[in-house]
Amino acid sequence: MTLPHHDHGSIKGVFFDFDGTILNSFSSQFKAYQATFRRFKIQITKSEFLRNYSPNWLKTYEAFGLPQHLWKDADKYWLKEVSRIPSRFFPRAKTVLLNLRKSYRVGLVTSGSKQRVLNDLCENKASSLFDVIVTGDDVQKRKPHPEGLLKALESLNIESNQAIYVGDAFEDMHMARAAHVRFIGIRSLFTTNLPSALPNVGDLTKLLRKM
Repeated sequence: MTLPHHDHGSIKGVFFDFDGTILNSFSSQFKAYQATFRRFKIQITKSEFLRNYSPNWLKTYEAFGLPQHLWKDADKYWLKEVSRIPSRFFPRAKTVLLNLRKSYRVGLVTSGSKQRVLNDLCENKASSLFDVIVTGDDVQKRKPHPEGLLKALESLNIESNQAIYVGDAFEDMHMARAAHVRFIGIRSLFTTNLPSALPNVGDLTKLLRKM
């Protein structure tokens, strides 16, 4: 967790990663990757997936040796497979978002594809909980490049030093730092060794009250 001391009133926006942070999607994503790679004669195990997973799925394809000319076909197949296994918000995640909206602007900045992210938000009846949504399809450069987070800040007219980004991956932390935004880490199955991370997103409200 990277969180320098600031006055509570200086915070105007809280921005979130999606998968592993507020959406419990590890199981559905792993199964979708397994099915996708199997289609291209590549077998993967859970431990291999954990070692090579990246929020930028193209890096995951590359790590497992999938030729680049097959990536578009893999994308289509992965989206089809992941849609078969609905993912749900973590317990208390929706309550946290509703509580935060009373005091802050709330945004979603994710590397996930727009189609899949919007579908998951709809399934969880959470589309209206965010003031801005930036997906991997809305940027030229994905995490850890800060383009997505900077775009979300600009859309809400919030300065970097007035925002917090919450995520579960090293790419999230590096993106926040590159954008000069404070970062709070959340433990997840996707990234088990993120330093000083909160046990779950449900603890976020309590932390913000102490600031």
